[in-house]
Amino acid sequence: MAKKIFSICAALIAFAVAPVAASASPLLTEGGAAVAPGTEITATQDGNIVFTSSLGPLTCPKSPLYVKLSFNSGKLIEGNVENAIFANETGGDCTSSWAGEINYTVNNLPWCIKTTSTTDAFVLRGGGCSEVEKEVQITMDYTSGGFSCKYSRTSGISGTFNTNVTPTTLMFNTTEIVGASTNGGLCPNKWTLDAKYTLETSNGTGLSIG
Repeated sequence: MAKKIFSICAALIAFAVAPVAASASPLLTEGGAAVAPGTEITATQDGNIVFTSSLGPLTCPKSPLYVKLSFNSGKLIEGNVENAIFANETGGDCTSSWAGEINYTVNNLPWCIKTTSTTDAFVLRGGGCSEVEKEVQITMDYTSGGFSCKYSRTSGISGTFNTNVTPTTLMFNTTEIVGASTNGGLCPNKWTLDAKYTLETSNGTGLSIG
């Protein structure tokens, strides 16, 4: 009898933890209903987006990504990033304590953001989702210094997301973007990006991945 009770308890425990693996087949939902392809989605920064170089940090507190959902099957979520903004609280240039204001230009949109075969994971890469992969490219214009620096990342920027919460949060892994060989001597060689985003519809309704 004790063995039977133990077996039942083990089965219940297995059933209780099973939903953790469900995000290996992710579905983006709004109020429990699947979000339709073609929907405009806003990824809103959760805290400051921070770029860090050997000279110090650069903060961009207002930095949304605007995404058009292209696929949401329960096995794959993907969409094209049609616009990416890196800005201060009022929409102006990002700021640093060592270089003043810096204006960001994203050079090669659209980017593609999509889930991967790894549970609770995603990748952001250059090129649209229906295109071959390209670099992620950014130009930084140093407003007060009067010079520009170009940066890129050949491979995608990976990250993880949380499930069954509203809104879901995308947490980018700490990632380096590297300076172009044509940059001048005043440009840092590389930047490290730290970023988190929450997902909402264009009208501000929180979205969940389950």
